[in-house]
Amino acid sequence: MATDASSSSRLDAIVLLGSFNPLILDPNWLLQHGIIGEFDLEHVQETGNWIATRDIAAMQFRTFSLQADRDRVQVAMTQEAETPLLLADVAVNTFRLLAHTPIHAVGLNHSSHRALHEGRGEEILDRLAPAEAVRGLLPGIAVNSVNWRADRPDDYAGQLLLSVQPSVQVTGLFFSLNDHFDLGEGGSGQSSADLVADEWQESLRRADELFDRVLELP
Repeated sequence: MATDASSSSRLDAIVLLGSFNPLILDPNWLLQHGIIGEFDLEHVQETGNWIATRDIAAMQFRTFSLQADRDRVQVAMTQEAETPLLLADVAVNTFRLLAHTPIHAVGLNHSSHRALHEGRGEEILDRLAPAEAVRGLLPGIAVNSVNWRADRPDDYAGQLLLSVQPSVQVTGLFFSLNDHFDLGEGGSGQSSADLVADEWQESLRRADELFDRVLELP
């Protein structure tokens, strides 16, 4: 088993870097183009979790949030989302409409709090970064986080950034993976949408597999 306890939580997000017009991304535009439904619009209107200006747009629906400025757009799942698959639908449908938007990078980001038996997280971190090697540097020294960078395992340009650290939500560990894709100067809304459509499920699988494998390292 990858974890010693049954409880865990996750958060996934899609981040796009480029040149954006945040004012376009308001709930009425999303509704008009079928990216959200009437229920989503009513929810954001009732809660007031919505702002859209020339420089920033931010809104939180029941199952996902959307934040945008002139350089960055993020679509992230909320705790009420039943599956991270919906994020791909939002990103793909939005940027196929905004096909000519310049986008030079896409990050498929995943994080997970894994609950473990008492002391198990510290044991794993000490195995990854032995405290004995630095124990004399400072009193009470302990691992705050362990980070790795790796080449992509496919033909895309980019890299993987994997991190593990003590969880602040559960007794256990917090994992994160930034699955980063460089699209270059020729990247666009269309090419980023195609990438998310093709790679989102594989990226989810990759993250879960990496998190499990870290827990299972000898």
